[in-house]
Amino acid sequence: NNNDGIAIVDGESIDEAYFCYYFTVLKNKIQSQLGEDTWQDATFEGKSALEYVRERALQSAVEDKIIMMKVEEENIELTDDDLKNIEDIKKQWINTYKGYDEFLKVINDNYGLSEEQFDYMVEAVFYRKHIIDKYVSVDDTDISEYYYNNISKVKHILVPTINLSSG
Repeated sequence: NNNDGIAIVDGESIDEAYFCYYFTVLKNKIQSQLGEDTWQDATFEGKSALEYVRERALQSAVEDKIIMMKVEEENIELTDDDLKNIEDIKKQWINTYKGYDEFLKVINDNYGLSEEQFDYMVEAVFYRKHIIDKYVSVDDTDISEYYYNNISKVKHILVPTINLSSG
């Protein structure tokens, strides 16, 4: 347990549990596709499977933190339908694991999450949807204007003409 978190986003710490959750989910997905014993031998985007999973887990944890910070900044609240869906999802997990105590054991043992952290993860899915709905429903003119006004412009791109890794 790292009290400082695994990363800092705009002064806000990311709890290690969220990284562990995403790491476990992605690792399990790859293991189910490639086999438990051989998954680490695979490469993705030129990286070892383990390095790839670590990077993607961190990226997901950072994205969640940014979304939750934006939610707070924009005072976005969950709707009654969201809250009902969240409650239904939690009930499904509890029913899947044949009761509340076993549910708590599974989320802790398999994902490293407390109940509070589990609730946060489920809520984050619904907050993410609200953020996407608010900021992604733009037309091409809006995208072009945003790009022109907010994205750094590049004058030169330097491309090496020799192999830099040969020393």
